[in-house]
Amino acid sequence: MIGIYKITNKNNNKSYIGQSIHCGKRLDEHSKGGQFIDEIIQLEGIENFDFNILKEVDKKELSYWEDYYIIKYNTLFPNGYNKKMNTNKDTQKEIKKLLEEETLKEVEKKSSVYLKVLANDSHNEINYSKITDKYWSVYYYLVSISLWDMASKEDHRYVDKKNINISNVSKMLNISRPTFYKAIERLQEYSLIYTLGKEDHYYYIPSPPIYAETNIKTIDYLLHFRKYVGIDLLRTYLIFSKYFKLHKQDGKEKFFVRKEIVDLLGHNIRDTSYYGYIDIYLSLLQGWGLIELKSQTITTANGGYVKYTLVNVLPDSAYTLQEFYNEVDELNAVGISKDDYKILKSIKS
Repeated sequence: MIGIYKITNKNNNKSYIGQSIHCGKRLDEHSKGGQFIDEIIQLEGIENFDFNILKEVDKKELSYWEDYYIIKYNTLFPNGYNKKMNTNKDTQKEIKKLLEEETLKEVEKKSSVYLKVLANDSHNEINYSKITDKYWSVYYYLVSISLWDMASKEDHRYVDKKNINISNVSKMLNISRPTFYKAIERLQEYSLIYTLGKEDHYYYIPSPPIYAETNIKTIDYLLHFRKYVGIDLLRTYLIFSKYFKLHKQDGKEKFFVRKEIVDLLGHNIRDTSYYGYIDIYLSLLQGWGLIELKSQTITTANGGYVKYTLVNVLPDSAYTLQEFYNEVDELNAVGISKDDYKILKSIKS
């Protein structure tokens, strides 16, 4: 068989990509040859290597597809056992572009619902139970510093890895460095972010039609209270941001009731304790000047409810939390009573 094959070391998961007009014979031939990969196989033993045929190709295309899989699996030394590429730099750029397009399609295929942050109407279609609040906070942070290439109208946003100071991020999000790296792994597992290999300098974030954008300053404000309110305060703000953009485009007003917000956050609407939390979240967000709401009490035969009409959402706040000596003063300044403060402290993150 004419094609491309992969040999993988079971002990360290490093691989070698090769081409041959007789693929089936190559592992045995490598165990007797004198190439770099041959010496590795002879040193560690052929039983410690897996052999897979990746693709059957035309003989004229062997070099192209060998380089395709070298780039895809990142097997150039020292990451793998390939010592060189076959094609020129222009062809390698084409291959990388093709791989990026294929990765995007795969991400879209895996997840038609990209974001819990957007909490859209399909938020229960994917089980995000393995993504903890701390992992979500890393995701929101990446969203907040991500960029979009407007000129090429890419369907993803990106974050330059060199712009991430792990020590500062860990301090801001109140997480450890290992937790940050574990969050990155889990977010990639769920296709919420992705990268094109270990050598890639960027994290890519698939973009839904409407992104609930914010900035690092606002993230910092809202996560200031995460030890009391978990991630829900931030998510409430981002949900409002999303719907404000949607309804601003079609010229219609968007209104909410507490039950709807509880449901969008993914909580049990029968647990009435969340309804009180929502009132406090909205008071905080309004007190900080991040959202503007009009409230109206609707009387019904069963009692009544409050309808909140979304008037405005701002991307950041002029408010400075750090100017206060303690949290009671901070909360009191935005209209949160001591009783509400006790409720906040009782909420489990």
